Amino acid sequence: MRALIRQMSTENLLWGAPRIHGELLKLGFEVAQSSVAKYMVKRRGPVPQVIVNAPTPMVVPPPVTLPLPPVVVPRPFSCRHFIVLLIDSTGRS
Repeated sequence: MRALIRQMSTENLLWGAPRIHGELLKLGFEVAQSSVAKYMVKRRGPVPQVIVNAPTPMVVPPPVTLPLPPVVVPRPFSCRHFIVLLIDSTGRS
């Protein structure tokens, strides 16, 4: 039992006594959490911050805004003023 607790604590550096205790209960071993803490390998220094199977953060590029076609005013109206509407498709205000 002690060897199993030591092996689990060295192979899973981010697991503490509660996690190992829970895994042992799932395997059918009845042991107290304080006993697991006692038989765990004592680490020196900080806990490593390496997470092996963590997904890499995905970088999402900003949405591409296509240029709007020019506004063409029909000739018979011959107006001097026109309005150009720019629509932002990102939904941000």
